[in-house]
Amino acid sequence: MWAVMSLICGLTGPFGSYVYLDWNIRFLYWGVLTGAAMVFGAAIELISANFFVNVKSMYRDLISACVMTVLFSPVVVSLNGLFYPENVISSLTPTVVILGVLVVSVLMIGIWRYINQINEYAAARSEGPKLLQRLDQDIGVIYALTANSHLVEVACENGQQSIRLRFSDAVDEMHPIEGIMVHRSHWVNRCYVKGFIYEGKKLMVEMENGTSFPVSASGRVNISRLGIDVPLPD
Repeated sequence: MWAVMSLICGLTGPFGSYVYLDWNIRFLYWGVLTGAAMVFGAAIELISANFFVNVKSMYRDLISACVMTVLFSPVVVSLNGLFYPENVISSLTPTVVILGVLVVSVLMIGIWRYINQINEYAAARSEGPKLLQRLDQDIGVIYALTANSHLVEVACENGQQSIRLRFSDAVDEMHPIEGIMVHRSHWVNRCYVKGFIYEGKKLMVEMENGTSFPVSASGRVNISRLGIDVPLPD
């Protein structure tokens, strides 16, 4: 991803870099800038997913974009001072840089979410997981996996089966289906999550086939990292 973004920016020269920077300096500038942006973005995303679990994904992404703008704008200003000619620096004011970083951050977060969603659903509905080979041919879509001692209970479209397999191996064999570890003993197929409900104070994930599974504290974090909103208790 870093190489592709650096190459695209180096060739197209956005924000005037095509005009003001020689080709070799331009590629170096965008290589450093995109690399630093990815490091900052990954760190902010990790912190956001862990500390803003109960915040709606739209607001969490907006917070991430604002934090990225505050932290990364000084980096851009510093790099501009190193690479751009002195007569150009005056036009690249801090206000221009801040607005540019904010707009790009919002766009990149939106594009990233959209691409991830497309890839997840495409994978889930095309290539079947290896685990299906262990089940009856007419079992249908796998909705969820549950650890039960030395067995794994597989909740499917046309019923439920139990197989003797380590739970971690069963989860691995669900690749490339996008799933969520909502609990240390429960894995669910993201494509067939209907929503979230509360049974008393206990958060449950509800599947399209009507089954539901408990969500642990670590499960909330996993859900949040995927940009899924979890309702708060009444």
